[in-house]
Amino acid sequence: MKIIYYSLTTLWHNKATTAIKVVSFALGLGICIILFTRIAYDLSYDTCLNGYENLYQLKTDYKTAGNESGQIAECYGGLSGALLEELPDIVESATTVRDLGEDSFSTLDGERIHGQSLAVDSMFFATMGIEVLSGNPSLDMQQPGAIYVSSQFVNDFMHGENPVGRKLSFFDGEQEGTIKGIFKSLPSNNSLNSPDILFTLPQTRLGIWGYDRWDNQNRRMEITGNGWHSYIRLKDNDIDPKHLHRLINRVLVNHAPPTDDSSAEIFAIPIRKITLDDPNVRRLIFVMGAIALAIMLITALNYVLMSISSLSKRTKGIGVHKCCGAGDTAIGSMFFIETFVTIIIALLLMLVILFIASEPLESKIGITLNDLFSAGRAWIIVAVVAVITAIGVMIPVPIFTRIPVTSIFRRFSRNNPGWKRALLFVEIAAVALIFAWLCVTTVQYIHICNIDKSYNPDRLVMMQTNQPEGMMSHLNNLPYVEGTAISFGSPIAQYPSRTVMDDSRNPIFSSRYDMCSPNIVELAEMQLKSGSLPQRDGEALVNEEFVRQYGLRDDSPEAMSGRFTVFLQNSPVNVTGIVKDFDIGGNRIHGISEPIIMTYTNESPAWFLIKLKEPFRKNFNALNKNLAESLGNDGWFTSSVKELEDAKNAPVRNIITIYCIALAVCIIITVIGLVGFIGDDIYRRSKEIAVRKINGASSRQIIELLCRDLMMTSVPATLIGTVVAWLSLREWFMQYTIVAPYIGVWYPVSAVTVLLAVTVTAILLTRRVALENPVVSLKSE
Repeated sequence: MKIIYYSLTTLWHNKATTAIKVVSFALGLGICIILFTRIAYDLSYDTCLNGYENLYQLKTDYKTAGNESGQIAECYGGLSGALLEELPDIVESATTVRDLGEDSFSTLDGERIHGQSLAVDSMFFATMGIEVLSGNPSLDMQQPGAIYVSSQFVNDFMHGENPVGRKLSFFDGEQEGTIKGIFKSLPSNNSLNSPDILFTLPQTRLGIWGYDRWDNQNRRMEITGNGWHSYIRLKDNDIDPKHLHRLINRVLVNHAPPTDDSSAEIFAIPIRKITLDDPNVRRLIFVMGAIALAIMLITALNYVLMSISSLSKRTKGIGVHKCCGAGDTAIGSMFFIETFVTIIIALLLMLVILFIASEPLESKIGITLNDLFSAGRAWIIVAVVAVITAIGVMIPVPIFTRIPVTSIFRRFSRNNPGWKRALLFVEIAAVALIFAWLCVTTVQYIHICNIDKSYNPDRLVMMQTNQPEGMMSHLNNLPYVEGTAISFGSPIAQYPSRTVMDDSRNPIFSSRYDMCSPNIVELAEMQLKSGSLPQRDGEALVNEEFVRQYGLRDDSPEAMSGRFTVFLQNSPVNVTGIVKDFDIGGNRIHGISEPIIMTYTNESPAWFLIKLKEPFRKNFNALNKNLAESLGNDGWFTSSVKELEDAKNAPVRNIITIYCIALAVCIIITVIGLVGFIGDDIYRRSKEIAVRKINGASSRQIIELLCRDLMMTSVPATLIGTVVAWLSLREWFMQYTIVAPYIGVWYPVSAVTVLLAVTVTAILLTRRVALENPVVSLKSE
């Protein structure tokens, strides 16, 4: 008990130093724990599904006319059922799923609600391992119009009331369904996108899309990004992967045999690997892990540096304890208790800050703190605290225990400047490394978010309606509408695909496809490179990538004039113009340009692209209000193209936010460490400083003296850390074909920033002693 009492007394008597240490620990712990829990969060993808060890997703590699799709999630509609029927000894259950994204639903009383929706079959819950809270999905989901909703959806939109029996309209009011049951909500780290609403597949509209059919072997060329997803649950996950691969593809060949110009191959991927096998996810986990480890090391070394720097002030106190009988174990225990209590106080401060700033923090990092700090990840907090405590105690304790009893009667001169400078060197090198790393990657991510897309999403609104008659003129007559175009898709929401054929009707490649009015080029601010806009049926625009894949050289007459004829799904189309390549689906950051053909139409379809006048938000709200008054609450929806783009970039922006916070924390922790180091240096050299001032040294010369000694350690440490950052980031940049301009300039900028922070801190701390009367310093001796 005495040891605890003396430890707490020491912390209380040194309140200012303790407060600085608590702030340093709180910042370092906060960033480390957030990063480590985010890594654990990513590594636990799909573990929320019961029996995930036996669950596999099927992916298809389509080969058509020499083109290969690579492994994609879109599969044949009848694949799951065929595997369940023909491999009963291996496959326990199988399901077919269609991801419909975030859709709009309406209750009978006209309330509009939004939710992530899937179309599923009766085997979905048994295959995916999702807990059903009420209902009998094996029977319900075989009936048309059956709907299951998540428990979170019930709390958010049904206010906790039992929703079973309530009706919802969907597909823009074309169909109606009845809620039959409730399933347990999934956390956000799952590859199903945490669905809110599941409705049965046997619907008329879904039947048109080819559910349970094999008739379209080249499915990838027809529907892209919204096709059938297939999952199987195996009876035994110890089966040889190669043997499973052979069995699955044997079933495929029985139903969809290869032809001369097309074939397919199915791959069974364990559900846990769907996300973790993504190279971008692996790189992100590696970067976050490296940053978390570096900040944890910086935080621990910063505490060690401050502890050793206080040695000269604590020698007499430790000497007194030794005179009273305290041994090395007691001295070490006291220091351990001080460190542990300081970390616990810092941890509590960190939790308070996270609680107060939970809403803005969740919006910035894109994950709720409840999901991030689940009970299953509490061990991460314990592990981080244990590691920092171990490092923070392991180095100073041997130094403190070697303080002799004679230190009571004279100044203890073993201030271990070598230890302190070595620790300072390692800490500044680590800070320079992590600062350069964060700075350069943040600049690259910002460049990715702001890359030129060759179209302007600002003020553009996508609209779909099941009442298109007269809608074009209605929209153009609204005072806040600048223009309206017909379009079946958008660059951010992507387009369907069609097969481009040669004169002999042989497939050449797959191209994105849109039916649109000519004014879409003006509204979206696309650039017409050559030719003219289409004016009649059978005419179309194409982009530069289409021309390249069609085999035309840039200097060919067809490419120069923008006029030639292609065959699209056996139908001839006259190309009248060529537009500059624009970003489709956010693929430009990877250097991918997709071909697209935009055919003329003047009919009034279900899809429109509207450009509003400024101010956008006010006019967007006015548009929605007008449509609600004109069309009612059902049968239409609108979405901002810019907001869709921002949502797509949200993960990157979340990374930018985390990195910027880490940058600030690195600098603050470094400054806190320097405060202790420079303060001890001034205390140790106070006599020397006073003598120099008496002999005529100016305040500026005193500041230069102290700063020069500090720079001799800081400059080489910063250079080494920056060079290591440059070497380690070279491979990371290989994933990008588009790199921020002058990215190399940011390495010296980061180094100069670190040195500037060190210099400014040193000047501010040494200025007082440089201006102080030397007599005061000599009196203290």
